[in-house]
Amino acid sequence: MAVFVHPFRVVQNTASGKFICELAQCRDLPLAEAAYTKAIALYPDDVITLQHGSKLLKRSDVPQRDGNR
Repeated sequence: MAVFVHPFRVVQNTASGKFICELAQCRDLPLAEAAYTKAIALYPDDVITLQHGSKLLKRSDVPQRDGNR
C-alpha cells in the first residue's frame, strides 16, 4: 500500500474524539475543502477535521466564522 504525504488531511473522529480514519490527503486547499464538505455530509454523526500538517483549519462540530464580519 502506498503512503502519500500531502499537506492537507481530512480526518474522521468519533464525537468523543477517538480517531476513526484518515479520509483524504490533498496537496491543494480547494480540493481538501471539497473533501471535508463531502465527508461532513457522509458522516454527520462524526467529527470531521481539516488539517494542514499539525494545524487544525476546520472542525465540523465548531461553527465557522463568517469571513465578512
